[in-house]
Amino acid sequence: KIEENMEQLKGWKVNEREVELETGHKYRFIDQGKKEGYKGVIVMCHGFPDTPFGYRYQIQFFAQQGWRVIVPYMLGYGPTSHPQDLQSYTLKNLAKEQILILDHLQIRKAVFLGHDWGGALVYRIALWHPDRVLAIASICTPYGPPNKTFISIQELVKRMPTFRYQIFFQTPAATQLFDSVTKSYLNAIYRPWDDQDHLLKSLKDGLLDVKPTSLLSEDELTFYVETFEKHGGFRGALSWYKTREMNYEDELILAKNLEPGKHIEQPVFFLAAKDDVVLIPE
Repeated sequence: KIEENMEQLKGWKVNEREVELETGHKYRFIDQGKKEGYKGVIVMCHGFPDTPFGYRYQIQFFAQQGWRVIVPYMLGYGPTSHPQDLQSYTLKNLAKEQILILDHLQIRKAVFLGHDWGGALVYRIALWHPDRVLAIASICTPYGPPNKTFISIQELVKRMPTFRYQIFFQTPAATQLFDSVTKSYLNAIYRPWDDQDHLLKSLKDGLLDVKPTSLLSEDELTFYVETFEKHGGFRGALSWYKTREMNYEDELILAKNLEPGKHIEQPVFFLAAKDDVVLIPE
């Protein structure tokens, strides 16, 4: 369990819970901090290829500041359900399930914070469920409004070549590769940006010669690896990349009805990484 590993790795304990939602999906999540008398609630949504462990420092910090912190394993990750159908992984359905977790906990409103795919999700939670959102924060992922015209991943890559990897992520070969070299892949991804030359070389060589990352200890890396190897591999996590057209179809009604300049009325904090090689600042 994540609580046992966190206690061993960081010397502090988290409260881990599980709920089965009306959608039939089970979610494992951290519920840390005060259960009453708290400053507010923060729901943290992780991205790819992460887990709640990626928020270990933020969970501790905000709980100590008097916040109640909810951090799910997102759908397709770890001990949360890994459904086969892609419709489950649309942003609309994922947004609904975060609200259902709040309903289970009898929490009316929360601040939603996300990184990577989690960042894309928190914007959609604000669009689909504005009455349940106090504020949102997105790390690295900028807001992309609902579109009236479908933009395929191939068209997006023409405009933004840094997204080319997503074409590969949509193929069965990506799941097969990452499942076969899980430790090498995660070791390659979790490293400082000043070590990217080595990462690119190792990717070209099939992830066979990746030096140890300086970003994670061996125990921390092992925790990530075991989370994927023991809970269905990468199929569910990569399913998020395969719902682009479904998301477009879901959001046509939003694109039609949202007023220009009034998409999200709650406070929004966006943090861009100036050296991000995918979501480049310009």
